[in-house]
Parts: sequence; structure tokens; C-alpha cells
Amino acid sequence: MRIALTGDSIVTRRGLAADPAAAPLYEIIRGADAAFTNIEVVPSGFRGDPSFENDGSHLAAEPAVLDDLLGAGFNLFTAANNHILDYGIAGLRITLDEMARRGMCHAGLGETLETARMPAYLDLAAGSVAVLSCCSTFPKGKEAGAQRGDMQGRPGLNPLRYDTVHEVTEAQLAALREIDAALGLEAQRQEKASASRPTIPPSSPSRARITVRRNVRPSAPSRESATWRRSRNGCERRAGVPTSSCSACMRMSRARPWRIRRSSSRPSAAA
Repeated sequence: MRIALTGDSIVTRRGLAADPAAAPLYEIIRGADAAFTNIEVVPSGFRGDPSFENDGSHLAAEPAVLDDLLGAGFNLFTAANNHILDYGIAGLRITLDEMARRGMCHAGLGETLETARMPAYLDLAAGSVAVLSCCSTFPKGKEAGAQRGDMQGRPGLNPLRYDTVHEVTEAQLAALREIDAALGLEAQRQEKASASRPTIPPSSPSRARITVRRNVRPSAPSRESATWRRSRNGCERRAGVPTSSCSACMRMSRARPWRIRRSSSRPSAAA
């Protein structure tokens, strides 16, 4: 199986493959069994409600750009990114309808958190490809909400949240504690939070990790890791060689199951 992986398709106008200089690129795309790209615009025809928060611009296009992507040879899509809700939930629903009308295989979006986290499967003569999609950088409120027994879910993208761990020395920690006490930062935080929800755990420097290293690193919360593993495990039943691109985690399988060999990039037949 031949797989072509690309990054973000920020396609806001028609004529994607019209440039003769790009012809060799699209020959590669069309020559692949599975060709992946991330749709980084809202193809709703500018319908919807422009969001208050956006990352620099409201990226939108006419739905016909989806036809151009399909015509260019792409057949595997994700759209969980920081722009997909630039036109609100209304724009997202139009996008989902336009992709469904064209029978596009896509992942990362949904009417609820559960559907946004579901993998999408592209079944081909050479085998099957499963794609999972998530986004870790997005304005608040663009993530999908879970369905509950007493409340419907919220449409949105599949979020991969993370915690940032600041590692400081003992001397730096002492200085932060002094600043926190002098300015009353924690008291101000609790005062703002008390208006809408109960007292929350303090975030003062007393909770910082003491170490001789000086760096900042992301750490996925346990709740996110667990739900992501469940989604990935669903693909494992049909999985083979893992690869990744952009915000998507892709898994490929052939006609039979394969076991992943950690020391090699090629699959070995399962016993």
C-alpha cells in the first residue's frame, strides 16, 4: 500500500491543481492508495457566526474547495484544528454536512465528544487505513462536549489537552513564593473563581516541582491519555504500521492483522 501524507490544506479559492508547476506533486498524490490532508478552512460558504476568538483570521471557503481536494487525489481527511470553528457551531455543522454529502472519509469532528473521537476507516483493495484526529491548540469552547444522560453533547473538535509542568530550582521557587505572597495572586484567583464555581486547588508556586533542571514540558493529563488510548485501541484491531502527520494519528492495516515491531519500520506477520 502506498500512502501520501501532507500537512494543512489552507485552500480558500478554486483551482487547486490548475498550476502546471504543481502537476508533479499531484501525480504523487493521485498515485497513492491513501492520500491524507488536514482541512484548515471552514468550507461552509462563509455561513455561520464568526467566532469571537480566532488565531489571527477567520479562514473560510466555498464548499466547492472540497471537490478540488477530492479531484487532486486526496481521500483521507482530518479537520480537528484551531480554525475549524472560526464560524461557530453553525459553520461546523455545515462543514460536516458538506463532507457527508461527498462521502468523504474524515475524523476529528463530531456532534459530541464521542463521535469526534471516533476513528474513520478507509477501506481499499490494498487494505484498510484508520485515522484518528485531535487538536491540542484551540480557543476555549471549540472542543466537543460529552453526551450525558441529562444533557446533549456539544459539537466541536476532538481535544487533546495537556498540562504544562514548570521545573524550577529551590532558589527560583522561593522567589516565586515571595512574589505570590506580596501580590496576593492566589487570593485574587480564588476570588474570581468563587463567583461561578467552588474553591479550586491553589496554583501557587508552592505546587511547583523542585528540580535542578530549568525547562518547560507538556504533560498529558491522565483523563486525556486514557480516552486517547481507548480510541487508539479501537484501531488496534485493524492496525499495522503506525505513522503520524499534523494533528492526526494514522494506523494502516493490510488484509490480515499485523504486529508492530518496535525495532523496525516494517510490519511482521502476527503469530
